[in-house]
Amino acid sequence: MSQKKFIDFTKVNVEKLKRDTVGLNTFESTKEHFTKYLKEDAFQDIEDMIGQTWVFLYENQIIGFITLAMADMNRRETEKYQSFPYGNIPALLIGRLGTHKDYVKCNVGMEMLYFALEEAKNLSKDYGCRLLMLNPEADVIKWYTDRNFTHIPHNNDQDICFIDIKLSNITKPK
Repeated sequence: MSQKKFIDFTKVNVEKLKRDTVGLNTFESTKEHFTKYLKEDAFQDIEDMIGQTWVFLYENQIIGFITLAMADMNRRETEKYQSFPYGNIPALLIGRLGTHKDYVKCNVGMEMLYFALEEAKNLSKDYGCRLLMLNPEADVIKWYTDRNFTHIPHNNDQDICFIDIKLSNITKPK
């Protein structure tokens, strides 16, 4: 796996996934199920209005993608929100976040996380959105907790990672 060492993120375009998106046929994640999702299943999620997938394009290649959807988290999931006035806390869900195998460890994931946080903050201005959350695969939990996400393990169900966007200090460098 050859890795590119530098990406000029000022030259990265973010677009909604379309069937004719440049670089779609050549996208390959380190995780085969993410490659399949982007090339096949994401379109069904878009059509069914379950999630919207955004692609990050650099030099006519998809370097990563993120699927976002609306969600909520029950306040009883964590002690932190026991005094929250409602039973569920509104959230933006990261359904999938995948990086092209040639761009692993090039900050593509962090760039997509900045994007998701900005989307969540923008939603909070008009509709209410307090959390950015996901149901992580085991191998990425540490990546999220290193970025101040709280991890809630579940024995027989999907784990949850979340960050409170009102309290988050994650900001994209200028």
